Amino acid sequence: MQKLGIIGGIGPEATMNYYSAIIKRYQERIGTDKELPRITIESINMYHMFRLLDAQQYDKVAGYVGAAANNLLKAGCDSGLMCGNTPPSII
Repeated sequence: MQKLGIIGGIGPEATMNYYSAIIKRYQERIGTDKELPRITIESINMYHMFRLLDAQQYDKVAGYVGAAANNLLKAGCDSGLMCGNTPPSII
C-alpha cells in the first residue's frame, strides 16, 4: 500500500478535515471500516509562514515548505498534499 504525506498545520482545522475525509473515502472504497490508509502528517507553523509571507520572504517560505516536503519523503511517502484554507494570497 502506498503512503500519503500531508503538509498540515496551515489551518489545523483543514488538516483534520482532510485527514478524516481521506480515511472515510478510503474505507468506503475498500468496503470496510477496519482498515486505515498509511498517512504521515508533517505539521508546520502557519503563523511562522504568514510572517514570512508578510515580509515578502518568498524564498524562505519555499524553503520552509520544501523542508516539510523533504521530511515526508524521508518518512517514505509516495505522494503528498498540502492542507489549508486560510493562507493569504501572495499576489
